[in-house]
Amino acid sequence: MRVSKFLPLAPLAVMACLSTPASADFYAGLVIGGGSGETEFDGFGTSTVDLDSSFRTVKLGYIMDSDNRFELSVTGIDVEQDNNGLEHEFSGLDLDFKVPFGESKLRPYVGVGMGFYSWEDTGHLFVDGEDLSGVAINLSAGGLLELHERFEVEAGLQYKAIAWQSYEVRGSSEEIDVSTSLTQLTLGGTFHF
Repeated sequence: MRVSKFLPLAPLAVMACLSTPASADFYAGLVIGGGSGETEFDGFGTSTVDLDSSFRTVKLGYIMDSDNRFELSVTGIDVEQDNNGLEHEFSGLDLDFKVPFGESKLRPYVGVGMGFYSWEDTGHLFVDGEDLSGVAINLSAGGLLELHERFEVEAGLQYKAIAWQSYEVRGSSEEIDVSTSLTQLTLGGTFHF
C-alpha cells in the first residue's frame, strides 16, 4: 500500500484534530519572562546579592477532566548581579500544578510546584568539583486567554525560591548555605493537541 495515496487526506485529518476539543488533553508551550531577586550566602557571615533575571521555558502539560493542569518544564534562568554585573545561569526541570478558575475565554489561575536546578559552571569553585544543585519551590498566579480552542496565551507572576546545597570553598572547611529567590513576570503561549 502506497502512502502517497492517502496524502490528499492529510489536511482533512489535521482539520479534524483541530476541531475536536475532546482530544485537547495535552499541550506544549513556550514561556519567557524576567524580574528580580536575590541570592543569600550564609557561612562566614551573611551577605545578600541583588539580581536581575530573565528566563525561557519549554513545557509539556496535561489537562485533567477538572481542567486542572500538570506541567513539566525545562527552564533556563539568566541572572545578573546588580553590584558588579557578573552573570550566572541556572538550569532546571520543574513540575507544576495549575488550577484555572471559571469557564470563560479569560480565566485566572494559581499554581504551585517544585523543581530541581543546577547553578551552571560553578564546579571549579568547590572542593567536590560539582556544579551547585538545588531544589526549587514555585508559586504562580496569572491569567489564561483562549484565542482558539487549540491555542491560548498566558501572563502572570511567578515566585521561585531555590535552596542550593551547602558547599565548602576551596581552602576552607567552613560550610556555606546558599538560597536564591526570584519574582518574575511571565508571558507565554500554549498549543493544545
